[in-house]
Amino acid sequence: MASYKKLKSGWKVTVSQRDSSGKLKQKSKQGFASKLEARAWAAKIEAEKDGVLKAKRDIPFSEYFKDWVQAYRLPAVRAGTASNYKRMIRMIRAEFGDELISSITRDRYQDYLNSLGKRYCKRWVHQVNATVRSCVQAAIYDDYITKDFTHAVILTGREARKVEYLSVEELHRLTRHVTNAAHPDNPGDYAILIAIYTGMRIGEILALKWSDIDRDAGVIHVRRSYEQISRSLGPTKTPTSVRDIPTTHKLLDKLEDLRVPGQEEYLFLRDGKAAIYRPAVRLLSQRMHEVGIEKSGFHFHSLRHTHVAYLLYQGVDIYTVSKRLGHAKTSTTIDVYAYLIAELEAKSNAQIVKMLDDL
Repeated sequence: MASYKKLKSGWKVTVSQRDSSGKLKQKSKQGFASKLEARAWAAKIEAEKDGVLKAKRDIPFSEYFKDWVQAYRLPAVRAGTASNYKRMIRMIRAEFGDELISSITRDRYQDYLNSLGKRYCKRWVHQVNATVRSCVQAAIYDDYITKDFTHAVILTGREARKVEYLSVEELHRLTRHVTNAAHPDNPGDYAILIAIYTGMRIGEILALKWSDIDRDAGVIHVRRSYEQISRSLGPTKTPTSVRDIPTTHKLLDKLEDLRVPGQEEYLFLRDGKAAIYRPAVRLLSQRMHEVGIEKSGFHFHSLRHTHVAYLLYQGVDIYTVSKRLGHAKTSTTIDVYAYLIAELEAKSNAQIVKMLDDL
């Protein structure tokens, strides 16, 4: 039997066994980087006695999943992504409880995916399955199990919520109003304008430095992001999110209102904190209400959707839009904005038919 303890130097494991005379003997080792490594070592010690890996396989799937996520996922992700992984840990624990990893079958796992598909959108089901599949591959490699119970499973899920965005007329109305209302004493308006003109994420906007604003080239450089959960600066969401976004000088000139002598190097951060995060979100609702735009479910990130809708409406190709958003693949843009693209396609088809009628 093995027991585990986390020390400052790493994980410690103690294996307790009785010899042929019934005398209890213990063997310990410490300094393991993860609990999974400690378990692997303990299993080898136990296998020396039993000649089998049974003890190694007798671990609850939920416990293995938790240990694997903590060792191989959480150390390298941003706080927002980490919260998703922690959510998965809770979900797996709630579903599988103390079921041993060696007892999970494809049928059992498929039943779980089917239940997820009834409650969640396809994208979340795909994310959960992709994480579990990687975890299972690690378990096979480490000899916890011999077969992949995620092989050839079928993924279902609810259709994603419709992307909320403003019409061209609404966008013009809001942009004019926010531009006129913007004042350095209320920097939230400037964050709204950046989102409208660039499609940047709120975290990317809050992390902007003055050195990122290139007025000569008419470009905003995206190099980092502000993480609201941890309230700290960090890398962008993905490596491809580091990008240069061409934009209008109307915006860049307007941002100069925020520049004051002796100001810090950031547009919005003060002492490392983004105090305007929630005020900007509330301000957006206020500004929309002031110009008579009422949309339930519209939030700050919807400005990113609106930016995409406007570009597609103006005929900008999907590849250019994808690069502007910082997506690694065009397929990601298509997946996220599938409903919007389908809607614009329907309008284009109607225009095509009308054009053909005029021949």
